Amino acid sequence: MAKSNMDATEVDLETDLDIEFVAAAFSCTNLNKPLIVGSLYRPTNNNIEYTEKICNAISNISLKYKGHPLWIGGDANLPDIDWSSDSITGHNYPVQINKSYIDLIHDIGCQQLVDFPTRYDNTQ
Repeated sequence: MAKSNMDATEVDLETDLDIEFVAAAFSCTNLNKPLIVGSLYRPTNNNIEYTEKICNAISNISLKYKGHPLWIGGDANLPDIDWSSDSITGHNYPVQINKSYIDLIHDIGCQQLVDFPTRYDNTQ
């Protein structure tokens, strides 16, 4: 659902990756290029292949829509990353999973905005 001054279309991931990630392009009257918005979920497991698929999908969208504003949201379940220093400080998940997301953020020119746990039971 989009406001009347927006037109939204689903972004084709161009492959069946069996991941929890969707994206849409929003054409807005006040933007020169469509805003690309993606939403992801990474299960709380140690599946490195799943992480690679999500990171590749996001990277491909970034390349396909180069120069467009890109917002990615969701739940990546990455409590091991200290986003203020882009370092891995915990040991809940393999280093490769954490590093893949840190590298992705840098490679596509994005920044992490929410750098704190968003659930109370994750802060204990």
